[in-house]
Amino acid sequence: MTTKEIIGISIFGLLVLMALASAYRNSVRQRKQIASYCFSRGYTLLEFDEPRLAKLTEVISPDQAWTPLKVVLVESHPRLIFLFTANQSSQGRRATSIRTFACLAERAVHRAVRPVVVSPRVPGLGFLVGKQVETGTDEFRKEYRVTSDDTASALATVAPAFERILLDHAGTHQWRLDTFVSSNGVMIASTWARRDDDWDYLIALARRLRDVL
Repeated sequence: MTTKEIIGISIFGLLVLMALASAYRNSVRQRKQIASYCFSRGYTLLEFDEPRLAKLTEVISPDQAWTPLKVVLVESHPRLIFLFTANQSSQGRRATSIRTFACLAERAVHRAVRPVVVSPRVPGLGFLVGKQVETGTDEFRKEYRVTSDDTASALATVAPAFERILLDHAGTHQWRLDTFVSSNGVMIASTWARRDDDWDYLIALARRLRDVL
């Protein structure tokens, strides 16, 4: 091994260590931030492997893998509400995960609804998205794309009240928001929600969406 190769490997190793140290510091900082948030709101910080959350996400988003990192119990009665940060990825592709914040609000009565996903529309990329369902007003279809393997579930989900809530979000917030709906509740997720007031907003929005389903 030449001197240049040794130096190159050493520099690469140092960069990896620096990246790991930075990730650890960010994780500690975020845990302190979330713990402080829970204390100020009266919420409960749970273990990352919360079984109730895992059961709900498996039903509400079966095509995605959610690996929770920090889990907050917002409400336990009469219906569960979780706020959590997680690594989100397509099933079987965990190496390409993204870090996201999400809020899941359980329905009081589980209904016969197949999973529906509502995501912001990205011009020119529609051909990459399968299982699309055209539903909602022209204004809604301009902002959002709806996907589901069951057209009836998608049509039932995107009712006027549900549509208006998401259009209000698009008009007041510039960050991306993905919405997942199924028989057991609604979950919203965004990579942009990083502050206390963002988390308050996610919780309030999840409640509003759940209540109109």
